[in-house]
Amino acid sequence: MKIIGSLRDSDEVQKRIIKKLEEAKSKDKQGRVGFVSGPFFSNGPLRVVRNYRQLRKYARHIRESVDFPVFSAIDFISRAALMKLTSQNYHTGEFWKKIIGSGFVTDIYMAPNWEKSKGARSEHEAAKECGIKINYLKHFGSDGFQQTLDPGRLTA
Repeated sequence: MKIIGSLRDSDEVQKRIIKKLEEAKSKDKQGRVGFVSGPFFSNGPLRVVRNYRQLRKYARHIRESVDFPVFSAIDFISRAALMKLTSQNYHTGEFWKKIIGSGFVTDIYMAPNWEKSKGARSEHEAAKECGIKINYLKHFGSDGFQQTLDPGRLTA
């Protein structure tokens, strides 16, 4: 579902992503859409490929465990396009903060080590500000994950 195509403008990419999230939420019988957030550009350019693979793995895990659509940045934009958009501040939290706060994301999943990523921290803050359900993924073992809820949300 890569939507980047030949788009070069990060604002246009942002609008298209929000539109896709809106469509997914309107089609889901529960009206829910999840988003997986985690490190991507953290720890320098040599880690981008590893971070990309890990984010894809975490998103796949979540999709298999919930019954509503779940996306991550890599579902919308190819790795090559992500690299090109870095010069337009795509990787800063502001780009995704607007997407998270669009009203079309209902659940966010924070991948392990999200705290080390400026962008993921910004997405986390946006989720808190918007009252989005926050789930934390903990990595253990070769393919195992544990999901925990934001302690502040456990009273619901």
